[in-house]
Amino acid sequence: MAKQMIIKEKLVEGMPANRMLKAGIEQEQDVAFYLRREFKNRDDVIVLNDLRLIHDDEVAQIDHLVVTKLGFCLIESKSIRAQVFINQQGEWSRKYGSKLTGIKSPIQQVELQQKLLLALLSDHVGEMLGKLFGLLRKGVARRKWTSICAVSSDAVINRKYLPNDLSERVIKSEFVAGWVDKNMTHGQGYGATYKKYTSGEALFSDVELKSIGDFLLDRHRPIGGSTAKTNPTTNEKACTEKTNKSSVARVIEPIAPSETKDPSQKDYDASAKSAPEDIRAAIAPTLCCKSCQQTDKLTAKSGRYGYYVLCECGANTSMKTKCIQCSKAMSVSKSVGEYKASCDCGYSLVVYSETKDTA
Repeated sequence: MAKQMIIKEKLVEGMPANRMLKAGIEQEQDVAFYLRREFKNRDDVIVLNDLRLIHDDEVAQIDHLVVTKLGFCLIESKSIRAQVFINQQGEWSRKYGSKLTGIKSPIQQVELQQKLLLALLSDHVGEMLGKLFGLLRKGVARRKWTSICAVSSDAVINRKYLPNDLSERVIKSEFVAGWVDKNMTHGQGYGATYKKYTSGEALFSDVELKSIGDFLLDRHRPIGGSTAKTNPTTNEKACTEKTNKSSVARVIEPIAPSETKDPSQKDYDASAKSAPEDIRAAIAPTLCCKSCQQTDKLTAKSGRYGYYVLCECGANTSMKTKCIQCSKAMSVSKSVGEYKASCDCGYSLVVYSETKDTA
């Protein structure tokens, strides 16, 4: 049996109560499952899931990175249980019922991650590979680079106006592994060997492939974590640092994709609107300083543009947020030391409490 080549998995220490966050994690697990099933015993492919890299004070959170002898493929997982529209300009929107709402393009997101990864590898080729002169000579920029988006299997994608080159990069979860194998490897068997030696493409050696994987594992910077080489700076911290639910570089048993446990959008809307107040508060996003990401040294204030929190660093951060149900702006009101965000659709949550335990 070939060596295990899934060299980094996402470790989840309990699912969040927030259903959107939970759906996002489940989508990443689905994609990781298919990649593992396809490549776990291949010696020409390595897979890193949930990889967080920092370079030049910028951060790239890569859902899935596949490194083959041909090059690099970045995969952005997107959980969308609705109808998705993508126009000729590559702009994304989703439709719930009769309402159409614009969303960020995951293709643009993954392309930004790709640029950072390329810059990081290019700046550290010597450190990464030492005396491997073949790669030092050829570098990494001239290898094959691609990035794709893996959307939920139950999403309905309207591709009517989507350019062909972009359409090929928007793929449902169950087809991702096959796409990577077809476009980023020479396959297996005699035919693969023939293609490898006749294609004329620059290929990583086994040693180079392993060195790249080792380098990326060493450069992984989990949220709230640290390494022997580097402690996280203020700029590297996020609001969720206190949870310290970091990923670890190890192979763990994958979770098979779920086909029945995910509620429909209708069920989701109904349950969210009827949820008890304490449950709604529990899934509220962590309010943190927009400047230093501090979460427990904040003081509620009221100003010209509404309620905000003042951090001990001197920065002001608005309490305004968008509804996770319909994406509309929510209004913030105060009652007995609690600041509640409410939406016209009926959804509400507590965004800040003056009586919260900050110990």
